[in-house]
Amino acid sequence: MKKLLFILLSIAMFACSKEEKSDLTVTITKPSDNYSFAITNGTAPFTLNVFSKSGSPVFEEKFEKTPFEWNGETTDGNKLAAGMYTFVLKDNTGKSKDGIIYIVSDK
Repeated sequence: MKKLLFILLSIAMFACSKEEKSDLTVTITKPSDNYSFAITNGTAPFTLNVFSKSGSPVFEEKFEKTPFEWNGETTDGNKLAAGMYTFVLKDNTGKSKDGIIYIVSDK
């Protein structure tokens, strides 16, 4: 049992430490009430996924043109609370870029 646990942990550590080089470049700005995702070196269509701190998906959308404007709402149209969220952007060829975005309260 200990050998099996060690092997599974080793595989998990390898998977987590494996770095893949991505040529997908993402620039995020907030020129207005929306967040703007500008992507270079990618092939449309793109998919944006946003997750809460607990890893729950809160937003997903496919889009063709960049920059893509996101209003900080969930897929269902509810305003997200201020805080830290993670995002994953993927292009049509499988290239991806992940990162952190902070939703700032307007108060």
